Amino acid sequence: HITQGGDPYEALEARPLDYGHWSAHKMEVMSGFALRHGEAVAIGVAIDTVYSSLVHGLDPAVPEKVLKCLTDLGFTLTDGSLRDVETLFCGLEEFRQHLGGRLTLTMLRNVGDAIDVHQVQRDQMVEAIEYVMRYANVQSHLA
Repeated sequence: HITQGGDPYEALEARPLDYGHWSAHKMEVMSGFALRHGEAVAIGVAIDTVYSSLVHGLDPAVPEKVLKCLTDLGFTLTDGSLRDVETLFCGLEEFRQHLGGRLTLTMLRNVGDAIDVHQVQRDQMVEAIEYVMRYANVQSHLA
């Protein structure tokens, strides 16, 4: 247990608690830390959930529910850093270095069914990022 001397996931190749973090860490830096960690992680979770539906078979209804939940909690799910995809993708290598060893990201096949992936399909990740940006844009016009 975490309170008794460590994170039980740290020994695993991927760490489920890092879900959504590969892009979050990079967005924080790109924003000059104007984007707070929780805000960046919310965007990262949104992106990785959409990506999981595009690539790993996650039911497409799940990202809709996740994005709605995050928005209902008050997250805007957008930041200017999302427009600089090239720099954002550098975050993958930085995240690999953070983990040590090969790149390992947690993605979802289903709610509660995580999988480790070692590469990202760039076109689908760009599609996921654009999807989240469009969603956030629509939500901002509804508010």
